[in-house]
Amino acid sequence: TKLVCYFISLSILESRNMFATSPLLVAAVLLGVVSTALGFTVPVRTTQNGFKSRLVAPLQVLPESLSLFDDSTTGLLISALQKKDPETAKGEFFFFLGAGSGAGGIGLSQVPRIYKELSEIRALEGEGPSEGGKAIDAGLAALLYPTIYKADLAKALKNVPSCEQISKQGTNTSYLASKGYIAREDFIGALKSKKCNPLAACALFDAISGGSSATISPTLINEKLADYRAATNPAAAVTGDLQACTTVKLSAYAGLAFLLSIVFGLIISNGIDAFL
Repeated sequence: TKLVCYFISLSILESRNMFATSPLLVAAVLLGVVSTALGFTVPVRTTQNGFKSRLVAPLQVLPESLSLFDDSTTGLLISALQKKDPETAKGEFFFFLGAGSGAGGIGLSQVPRIYKELSEIRALEGEGPSEGGKAIDAGLAALLYPTIYKADLAKALKNVPSCEQISKQGTNTSYLASKGYIAREDFIGALKSKKCNPLAACALFDAISGGSSATISPTLINEKLADYRAATNPAAAVTGDLQACTTVKLSAYAGLAFLLSIVFGLIISNGIDAFL
């Protein structure tokens, strides 16, 4: 059912790093969006259990490939939010509470972590040395990052130590870091030791990672650094990847908020019908 799809989507989204760019993340978000869209676009009809959809359907005929969404599942989400008699609502309330509390709890546990990570990024503003001058055209990235200067970014790009050196001097104790992967804090720390701006170092790391993880492989770092340094406009190349990274992050936040609203909406709706 579509409800199960929502719970599976949320579990996939939150069991991975919030900023994952893997196909699983994309599938998780799209699954929830498509499932809801289908609930609102099916033609008006009466189902086997007597439920009639009152919504005007933009699509009069569903494609043959969507025939699995038959009358028995049409408008499941809408039906679940309809007012019910207290006995029916109680049964559905306890079902949704049990099925959704785990996924909802996982999702809510990410909120403080997201806030902490964003606060740490914003706290880098004004920290450490800065070359000043002209700021980069951050675009959408300006929603998450304070002002980043081109000269600071160019200096960080020029002075990135070798991955072997970063790993050797790093303090991260995770399993991946022990295998030579580079953690964000170790990357930033290595550039701070080179008198580079910490915010520019953070932005450079996120641009390289694409928002995929807080720990990335040396191979990816070396490939990205080579691409940036070979570009006609290195600052623009880094900025473009930083904007793409920001899009991934904001999409993950929106997907989490959407799925949480579905889970808790079902619980609250049925709780009201059952007990009020």
